[in-house]
Amino acid sequence: MAESRENGSRVILVGNPNVGKTTIFRKLCKKNVYVENPGDSFVELSFGKLSLNGRCYEVIDIPGITSLCAHSEEEMIVRELILHESNNIIVHIVDAKNLKRDLILSSELIEFGEPMILVLNMMDEALQKGIIIDEKAIRDILGMDVVMTIGNEGEGINELKKCLSNPRVSENHTLYPDYIENGIIRIQNLLHGNGCTSRAFALQLLVKNNGMFEYVKKTVLSNNELIQANQIIEKVNNTHNNNLELEIIQQRVLRAIDIEKHAIKLLPVKKSSLGEKFGNYAYHPVYGVPILLSVLVLLYLFVGRFGAGILADYIQLYLFKGYIIPFAEHT
Repeated sequence: MAESRENGSRVILVGNPNVGKTTIFRKLCKKNVYVENPGDSFVELSFGKLSLNGRCYEVIDIPGITSLCAHSEEEMIVRELILHESNNIIVHIVDAKNLKRDLILSSELIEFGEPMILVLNMMDEALQKGIIIDEKAIRDILGMDVVMTIGNEGEGINELKKCLSNPRVSENHTLYPDYIENGIIRIQNLLHGNGCTSRAFALQLLVKNNGMFEYVKKTVLSNNELIQANQIIEKVNNTHNNNLELEIIQQRVLRAIDIEKHAIKLLPVKKSSLGEKFGNYAYHPVYGVPILLSVLVLLYLFVGRFGAGILADYIQLYLFKGYIIPFAEHT
C-alpha cells in the first residue's frame, strides 16, 4: 500500500459521503499526493504527507462510508486500516448541518480505541440554516478534541493541525444493554491475553462478522479460545431473540440524538425573498451558466426584437406620423 511512516503517525480521514473530506485532505497535504488501490480492489485511497513540528504524518483520504460493519468494500478496507495497524489518528469529518446522522459513525469509531479528532465542517452552511453548535458540549460528551472548519476557505485547518500534535483517546463510548456489555467484556478478556483489547474488535465478533472471525482464527485465538468465543457469541445473540446488530445501531442513534439535543440550538431563519433566491442560483457554479445565457437571450429579444423592431415602428408610425409631424406642420 503506502510507504512506511518514519517518525510520525498515520492520519485517516473518515466520514460520510459529501462531508468535505477531500477538501480537508487537500488543505492538509498541498503536495506529494498520490492515489493507490489497496490489494486487488477498485477502491481508491488518496495518500499525502504532512509535516508538523518535525514529525512526518501520512494522511489517507478514504471514500465516504456510513458504517464500519463491512457491508461494502470501502467499509472493509477502512476497518482493516484501523484494526490491523497501529499508530493511527482518526479524523472524523462531519457535516455540521447533519450532525445527528454523522455522530452515529462517531460512536462506532470511538470503540476502536484510537486517538480521534472530530471536525465539524461546513460551518458556514450550518449558520446559514440557523444552526448554532456548542463544540465544547460535544467535546465534553465525547471526550475528544472538536474543531470547527470551513474547508473550502481553509478556516480551522491550523486548529486541526494543532490538535494532531496531541490527539486524545476517548473513553466515552456508547453503553449498550447489560447482556451486550457482558459479552463485550468476556470477548475482550479472551482477546486481552493476545494483545487486543478493542471494543470494536469484540463487537465485530459478537455480530458474527465472518471476516473478523477468520482473522482471529488465524492470528489471535487458539482453538480452545475460539470455542469459548463461539459460546459467548451464541449466548449474546440468543438473548431476548434480538437482532444484535440492529440493537447496537439503535443505541448509537439514541446517543447521537442525545448529543444533538445538548449541543445544538436552532435560530429562526429569515425566509429568502424571490430576488435573494434568484441571486443565490445566479452565483451557483452549475445553475449560474444557464441563467446567464437565459438573461442574455432575453436582453437580445428585448433590445433587438422589441426595442429595435416593435417599439421603433410604434414610435415612428404612430407617434411621429400620427401626432408629432402633423402638430409640427400646423404650427
